[in-house]
Amino acid sequence: MKALNYARNVTILPESKEIVGHFGKPVPAVVPDLTTMDVATATSTLVALNLKLAKVYGSIGLIINQSPPPAADVMETSDVIAILAQTTVPDVAGMTVRDAIKALNQADLYDDGSATNMSAIVASQLPVATAVVTTFSPVTLTVV
Repeated sequence: MKALNYARNVTILPESKEIVGHFGKPVPAVVPDLTTMDVATATSTLVALNLKLAKVYGSIGLIINQSPPPAADVMETSDVIAILAQTTVPDVAGMTVRDAIKALNQADLYDDGSATNMSAIVASQLPVATAVVTTFSPVTLTVV
């Protein structure tokens, strides 16, 4: 079957109904609203539009925010970032403050700045390890 040319740089292949940019050029896409979706649903929704879920902040719950925002015009293959509602606090007791801050950042949390000696050892933390908290929440580190 012959390909149908609908625009100078876009071809729709009849057998697959796939949109292909000429000369490897991406074609425009509109970012869908991912809020209230889980990560798996958001990923498949984006893949269907030839977009990519590049980063997910948080680890629990449904998507509460995204970038680019819904209805934004982007080029296909563009990255989309999603923010989930909650994350789990890692256990940082026994680590240096420097290593604890790295672990908190990897969990999409941050320290509240109360522990200033980066070489000090963390004795306790609040919220406690394994607590489920809002993504990007502060954690208080108490040092020895």
